[in-house]
Amino acid sequence: MAKTDRIVLRKENVVKEVESEDRAKALEAKGYIRDGAGPSAGGKDPAALLKENAELKDSLIRASQAMEQKDQRLGALEKELKDTKEKLEEASAYAEDADRQISTLTQELQGTKEQLETAVRKNAASGKGKQGDKG
Repeated sequence: MAKTDRIVLRKENVVKEVESEDRAKALEAKGYIRDGAGPSAGGKDPAALLKENAELKDSLIRASQAMEQKDQRLGALEKELKDTKEKLEEASAYAEDADRQISTLTQELQGTKEQLETAVRKNAASGKGKQGDKG
């Protein structure tokens, strides 16, 4: 193999030359970079890197849009929860008021019942007394 077919790799101040692609890939896995390739390129074709970059940008845009939609939905749900809590508090206050009114009416009804029973007993007693006077 001629000298031009050798692959040159660098890592900091260390330079290695290898003849096979397999050895070059093994050194790249250890952090070596091919001579002439930028540190972020990792020996990839610039067109492939541009394509990958565009795909990553598209993915980032989609993810950003999804997060924005999620945030909007979260805001709507939080508002709905707040409104529901307010309605529940109103219903609870209404139910408590209704319970108080029922209790008051029950007491009034009991008092009226007792008055009615007393009046019926008095009426019955006075009716017996009048019948005894006629007899």
